[in-house]
Amino acid sequence: MNKQLELSLFAASTESEVDKEKPHSVCPKCGCKHVKTTATSTTYCKPCRLSHNRVVRAIQKDNPRPDREDYCCNICGKQERDLSTHFGKHGLKKSVWRLDHDHSTGKFRGYLCDNCNVAVGKLDDDPETILKALWYVKTNNGNAILSDEDLVEWCYNILSSSN
Repeated sequence: MNKQLELSLFAASTESEVDKEKPHSVCPKCGCKHVKTTATSTTYCKPCRLSHNRVVRAIQKDNPRPDREDYCCNICGKQERDLSTHFGKHGLKKSVWRLDHDHSTGKFRGYLCDNCNVAVGKLDDDPETILKALWYVKTNNGNAILSDEDLVEWCYNILSSSN
């Protein structure tokens, strides 16, 4: 490897290290700027993270994780045996089920598999964004020209077939 490439790779790696003196993350809930202590830290500030954890524990108290073998994810329909095993700290096996709730109201919605819960969360729990993602996939990455009526019919067919 030539010297110039080595130097540029070194510069890129040192730039990505966490600067613990300057805020570099914005809490998605309250909007405050804060310092993430590690690369794996949550993007939420400490007060919001603690508040969220209290809400989740209260919901879990009233809605325990599913323990039936035939329980299915409410989105993809997979059972635990169809999902990848997750391991937490110290190599302990974690449940594949994630508590899903409305972040603005704190209302419990159910338990989803990790993949579906992350997907919904990454789309900000926004039905319109989720619908646009579905439409993007359905229309060949947005290249197909379909009318709004086609969209309504397509959504109706999906929703009526899932019951």
